Order: sequence, then structure tokens, then C-alpha cells
Amino acid sequence: MKESLQHKLDIFITYLPVVGILAMAASMIHSFSMFQRIAMIVAYVGLIADIVVHAYWKQWKWSTDKWIWISMISVFLLIPLWWVLGIETSHRIGHDMEVFLSFILIGFIGLIGWGKTLKKEWLAVVMLSTTIIFDIWALVHIDTTHLFDNIHLSTNVFNAYRDIHINSHMAYAIYVNTALVFGFSVLKSNAHKWLKYLIGSEMLAVIPCLWLTDGRVGFFTMLLMVTIMIIYFLRPFCRKWMALIVPLIVVAAAVCLIGMVQHRKTSLQHNPRIAIWNVSMDLIKERPILGYGSRTGHEIFVQHCVNDKDVQAAYLSYYIKEYGEDKIDDIHPHNAFLEQTTAFGIVGLIVLLFACTSPLLLIKKCPLEIWMLILIFLSQAMFEKMGSSIQPCLFLLSLLVLTRSIRFDHL
Repeated sequence: MKESLQHKLDIFITYLPVVGILAMAASMIHSFSMFQRIAMIVAYVGLIADIVVHAYWKQWKWSTDKWIWISMISVFLLIPLWWVLGIETSHRIGHDMEVFLSFILIGFIGLIGWGKTLKKEWLAVVMLSTTIIFDIWALVHIDTTHLFDNIHLSTNVFNAYRDIHINSHMAYAIYVNTALVFGFSVLKSNAHKWLKYLIGSEMLAVIPCLWLTDGRVGFFTMLLMVTIMIIYFLRPFCRKWMALIVPLIVVAAAVCLIGMVQHRKTSLQHNPRIAIWNVSMDLIKERPILGYGSRTGHEIFVQHCVNDKDVQAAYLSYYIKEYGEDKIDDIHPHNAFLEQTTAFGIVGLIVLLFACTSPLLLIKKCPLEIWMLILIFLSQAMFEKMGSSIQPCLFLLSLLVLTRSIRFDHL
């Protein structure tokens, strides 16, 4: 009886983090909510409980990948360290520590080691299915009468509904592109053929939905990834024709990009991000080495944006009309690297860049899907803040799963 109870408890501890991670994966397409917070708590508590109960540290030995997770932990530790050193003068760093919490939690889990129950195939199915469900939900609730004859109108209607009921175009794009990476990883593995048929069909259903979104970066990243996938799968069968096939694929991708209505409507010169980036650059010039601290840097950035005439004309007037003056403290540089440099200077930027690219530097013959994952994160980070509720957690969780099967000890 006692052994049976212990066995059931062991199964519960083993699958608790799996349930939590899959719930997180399903919820991350949506704006941060109570369900997402609960899923994160279940996942993190389950992972830590799994480590403690199964004593993974007893099997611990040093390997090259440990530097990856140490670098992730270092990104988080910059926040309290800058406060201890007195560079950070604000006592309101709790929010920033919560946003970056995944760096230390997933970093610790990767450093110590964790179970092998969770499969990347499950994450691929969950994320792709979630995307399809939300897209169908959006299409059912909007007027699709002019979906094909007036794509500009359809795009605006779809994006307006998505912004309100799902998430912003940046968060939506990084989620969908990450789901495609997991799908690609399964397709190139030894998974069952019927599972590959399912995932391949879901990928084909998901890809067109990014054409409706107003996110140029996410759409371009998707085109690049799809191009890489096509070349990867065609190369073994028509190696001699690659010189012809690759240019044709690139031309087709370019036509799709040009055909994206938002790409034609908005020029880079009139992008309000330019004015915001200029404010960040001015602040960085004043404290280039160590920055201002995470919270102090944000508060100074907001103050300078409010007083900057270019930002007022290009961005603030629209922002206040859309979200209200009480949300003005939420404005950000729309660039994670500028945000990081403002907060922690060049030192912090180097730490972040090494953390993000360390798998490419430390993994011999790094799998293509990890290159693609890092491409997604870095491209989105150039136009989005690090403190979004989805970017750090989704990136680190995906990296944790995709690097698990690599035998680092033999590098």
C-alpha cells in the first residue's frame, strides 16, 4: 500500500511540470492573465519539485551547456546587483524582477538538470493547435465578406480583433513562429509519420495567418524560416537544382513580403520607433558603461519621452488617445537591446547578447531549429521590449526543451 502510494506520488511529481509547461505553452499566445500566471506557477513549482524529489543533482557533472544557463541567470542577477551597487536608485524593482524571473528559474533548472518526460512533439501539437483555434475564433467573429477582394480591410478587421481578444502583433508573431520551429524540429526527427502529417498540416494552416497580421518583422521572419525549411527538405532530393530553386524561393518570398499591405503602407522614415530610439540613444550616451538601473532607467526614459517634441508628435498623441494618460508609464523603447543598455550599460548588453547567442557558440554542430529560435528572438527583440510577458519565458522554455537531447559532455 505504501509503495503504491509512493509510486502514484512519483508519477504526480513527474507529470506536474509537464502539465504546467503545456498549459503555459497554450496560454502564451494570449495576453498575460491569471490562467497564464497559474500555469507558470504550476510549471515552475513542478520542475523544482521534480528536481528535489528525483535528486538530479546527484547525477550532476560539468558540461559545456552549463555556461548557457549561467549566462541566463546572470541576466536576472544584473537587477539586484545594480541595486546593491547603488546604480539603481529606485526601490520599485519588484516588477522588473518578476518580468526577468524566467531567466533565473529556467536557468537554474537547466543548470541542475531535469526529467525527460516532456516531449517536443507535445509542445509542437499544443502550440500549433492553439494558434489554429485562436485564428478560427477570430475569423468566425469578424466579417470575412471581403477577405480576398479587399485584403486591406480584412487585415485591419482581423488585427483589431486580435489586439483586443488575443494579443499584440509582436507577441502573436513570436508565438506562431516559435510553434513553427517546434513543428520543423519534429518533421526532421524520427517521429511517427502520422504525427508528422498532423504537424505538417497544422503548419500549412498557420503560415497564411501571419500574412493577415500587421507585424512586418514577424512576417519577414516567418518567410525566412519557411525558406530555410523548404531548402532543408528539398536539398537531399534535388541537390543539383539548388542553384535554381533557391533564387525562385527568395523571389517568391519577396513577392509575398511586398504584397503585405502593411509593408506598403508604412515607410521606415515615418516609423514612430525612430523618435523613441533617439531618446534611448541620448540616455545611453550619458551613461554608456553601467546605465541607470532597470527601474530608474525606465522612469528617466518615460520622462524624456514626455518632454521630447518628436516623440510627442510621432507617438505620444496616438498612444494617449489609444490607451489613456494613465498608461503612459508603460511606454518603452521598442528595442530590447536599447532597453538593456539604458538599464545596465554596455556591460548589461554584452551579458544579454552572450546569453542569447551562447547556444550557437557552445554547441558543436548546433541544430538548425536552435538557430531559427534565436533568429526569432533576436529579430523580435530589435523592435519589442524584453519585458513583454511572453518573450523571455517562451524563448528560454523553448531553448530548455530543444537543447535537452544534445550530449554536451562529448563536445
